[in-house]
Amino acid sequence: MVLRIRVTIGKKEIRIEGVNTHILARHIATELTDLLIKKNRNINFFFEGSPGPSGGGMTLILKFSDDLTDLDIKTIRKFFEIRNISVNVLNE
Repeated sequence: MVLRIRVTIGKKEIRIEGVNTHILARHIATELTDLLIKKNRNINFFFEGSPGPSGGGMTLILKFSDDLTDLDIKTIRKFFEIRNISVNVLNE
């Protein structure tokens, strides 16, 4: 069974679905934090689901204290696209 990671980007939230290991979830969270951290922006992480072959994969949710800028969204989109991960950007 192969899980496909899917990413949805909104102005205040990023949802990453289909993460199959906690190690990959930690790696993604660390990389995105390094890209998006700035003064006065808080990032909260939430995890749903279960990893491994018996589950549907974990969902990693990042919620931000302020809106992502257009540059932030383009950067995140490129981060995932170069890794061949499907990205959907919501227009809010």
